[in-house]
Amino acid sequence: IYYEYMLIARNLLDGLGYSYDDTGYTIMQPTSLFPPLYVYWCALFMGLSAQNFLPLYLGQALIGAIGVVPAFSIGRRLFDKRAGWIFAGLYALYPEMIVLVTRPVPEFALVVLVLWLWWCYLVLRDRLREGRGTRLVTMGMGLLAGTGVLVKETILIPVLAAFVGLLWKADQPRRVLIRQVLPIAGIMCLFLLPWIWRNWEVQNRFIPLRTGFGLNLWMGNNPISEGTPYTLDGGKVRFTLPSPYREQFESGLPQDEQDRDDYYLRAALDYIGANPGQYALLTAKRLWYFIWFDPTHHFTGHAVYRVPYIVVLLLSVIAVVRLVRSRGTDPFMIVTYLGFAVLYVPVISLPRYRIVPVAILLLLAAYALARWLPPGGRKTAIAPAGGD
Repeated sequence: IYYEYMLIARNLLDGLGYSYDDTGYTIMQPTSLFPPLYVYWCALFMGLSAQNFLPLYLGQALIGAIGVVPAFSIGRRLFDKRAGWIFAGLYALYPEMIVLVTRPVPEFALVVLVLWLWWCYLVLRDRLREGRGTRLVTMGMGLLAGTGVLVKETILIPVLAAFVGLLWKADQPRRVLIRQVLPIAGIMCLFLLPWIWRNWEVQNRFIPLRTGFGLNLWMGNNPISEGTPYTLDGGKVRFTLPSPYREQFESGLPQDEQDRDDYYLRAALDYIGANPGQYALLTAKRLWYFIWFDPTHHFTGHAVYRVPYIVVLLLSVIAVVRLVRSRGTDPFMIVTYLGFAVLYVPVISLPRYRIVPVAILLLLAAYALARWLPPGGRKTAIAPAGGD
């Protein structure tokens, strides 16, 4: 089964360029549906192994495994060494993290990049408090942010969270803004320039990140939508639309990708405007899916998915209560979690879209478990730590 990323990669290998045919709806044409790095990752392994996806998934598993390193350090810096070990273990063994590397989607790399970005943020925050040099860490954060935005554009949320955290209660916020925040943002933007230029050259439009936002809004808000790309029986919304709505809708689809995305956007906004109550209901459903379980996805009904998540969620609630009482909160976790909710809840829901918030829940669960272990670690909630 080829996902959209792999279809573009296959077109690259077939000499058709970075192109896509919108799953048979329109003619083949240059696309900006996704940022390029994960597509080229797929093309690398598909070029080496034809239709055998095992090498691709093994490569993804190796990348995913690297995440245990920043996970340990994050837990140690925010809480204590025991929490670090537990967070690293939960990240390595949590079923959804394991399954994620066996799917051709970029979220497996997104969560690793976010963990490293989070670690850089904590190192930078501590060095600023201690008055130590920050140039290399600042550059490293910029490189991570630049790489991440070409893998999955939603890394902009934890990047923003890091900026909020750096400026939060800073002794000299203007100095931090000029010497840390702006350089990180500048390096990230430099990474985007080739992609923006390519989009302008092939599509004659300013497309800084990707197309497809209108499509996503429409898939989550249409006459048969349940708030996700799927119906309750597991069919894809785009292929199960009732007649004559489907024929009428498809007859007006433009050929140009950006025009087509604008078409989806207008259709979604028209539906929302005509059905505000239904949109409110769909948004409430998506919020429930974000916190609990998406009933339209084939994976979320399994006990291997539900049981660990319920346990982690309960432990996270306990951890949040403890942290609020001790006033040991950090803006990075709050802004990142809420940012993903604000991005996806009004638009569309998929289990993998909340993988970064799940990583935050794993850290909170690690903190709760660490508090129940025999005495021996620090009792403070969140405190600046030294080097690793």
